[in-house]
Amino acid sequence: MIAVMKQNTTDAQIESLTSWLKEQGLSVHLSRGAYQTIIGLVGDTSKIDEDLLASLEYVESVKRISEPFKSANRKFHPDDTVVTVGNTSVGGDIFAFIAGPCSVESEEQLIGIAKSVKAAGATMLRGGAFKPRTSPYDFQGLKDEGIRLLLKAKEATGLPIITEIMNINMLKSALALEEICGLLAYTVNVCVPSDISSAAYFMALGALKGETLCKNVGINPTRTGILTAFDRLGVNY
Repeated sequence: MIAVMKQNTTDAQIESLTSWLKEQGLSVHLSRGAYQTIIGLVGDTSKIDEDLLASLEYVESVKRISEPFKSANRKFHPDDTVVTVGNTSVGGDIFAFIAGPCSVESEEQLIGIAKSVKAAGATMLRGGAFKPRTSPYDFQGLKDEGIRLLLKAKEATGLPIITEIMNINMLKSALALEEICGLLAYTVNVCVPSDISSAAYFMALGALKGETLCKNVGINPTRTGILTAFDRLGVNY
């Protein structure tokens, strides 16, 4: 359900309404556009009297959303979403160029590539610190050392970094490094396949203060599956 507010609605009225809605056990998503403010409601909206909500003097209209994805729905936020990542942004009219090696293998390799992709116009650096493979004899990634090298590449180039975290154990390993806690919270993106089924993993990622890039690597993914994965990542646990 969404409530579209009238243009002359005050911040105090919006705060009063959102507080009441939260008291009803609903999660509230507030979207302020250039001409319109929308309050999105997620949860059991059957307890909300739609006619009563629509009758409020500062509510223009109330609509129910039938799609299973809510927070990622354009009806919740009709304006383009622009996400700031370090010193760059993604979304709207901004073209983000992310480049880097599949696997982080050495300091010389990574920093050399980082400088090259930046010179070519890249706005973010990607590199795999964790490379899980079926065979125990294949290279599995540098893991914690790979994260440290990504940090060095960020210091050398100023590029925000992205690394792929494929399960909750990898996330715990990264968070165990003190400097990575601040990195994940403020600068780096965690890249996660959208078809991962572990709810606990998505809940852990959703609790991070930083940005998460959801990458589709599944077999025959559906639009609904991808968008509901975005919703899961966007919920604040």
